[in-house]
Amino acid sequence: MMVISLTQRFFLCTETGSESVDIREEKGMFGLVAAALLELELSGCVCIEEKKVRACAPLSEGCAPLAPLYDYIQRKGPVSVGKIARASFVKDILLLQLPNDSLSWQLRQSVGTALELRGLAQSRDGKKALFLPKQEAVQAEFAELRATLIDRTLPLDGDTTALALLLDKMGVLAEHFSAAECEQMRDALTQTAQCEESAAVLAAMRHFEELWKVSKVIVFLPW
Repeated sequence: MMVISLTQRFFLCTETGSESVDIREEKGMFGLVAAALLELELSGCVCIEEKKVRACAPLSEGCAPLAPLYDYIQRKGPVSVGKIARASFVKDILLLQLPNDSLSWQLRQSVGTALELRGLAQSRDGKKALFLPKQEAVQAEFAELRATLIDRTLPLDGDTTALALLLDKMGVLAEHFSAAECEQMRDALTQTAQCEESAAVLAAMRHFEELWKVSKVIVFLPW
């Protein structure tokens, strides 16, 4: 199985290649920023202290597709998680499209490009920053989640823990698994909290409550 990063896996599981700004798409864009921020923190590139984010190490090669978010933090930091959320998604009131300078749009392009180079996504109709994940890559991700959290035939690592938590937060797991299976997956995640790697992920996830609160406000604003 090809090894890809947390944010790239999240992209495969949620990206639709749409230009629309419906609620499902907006949640995915906020989730992409959350995944990227979590990956940067777990990689030691940024530190989050008292809800403030700052760059604390050079951007690693493995996190290169996350440069738009890292550069913003390095330039603005220390910056609040809430401010990152607001900078991540700004609607164009007239066109109802994401402006190209929003963090979520830049991340969508850089992560999508990285996946396209690996043959896991393709640009939609040749349009820049609009990518469709390959169906077999999407199926492989959800199959791995099933094998790890339901069948228990694969070991659970930090990235898969983070991916499952983010997808559950967004309601994506419920779109692909039954209610009983989702409960089974949550139980598995709870049981792994004693594992050092999973515990670190669960601790990092606590920083994102403000991100989700801000996202709900922006998503439902009457534009």
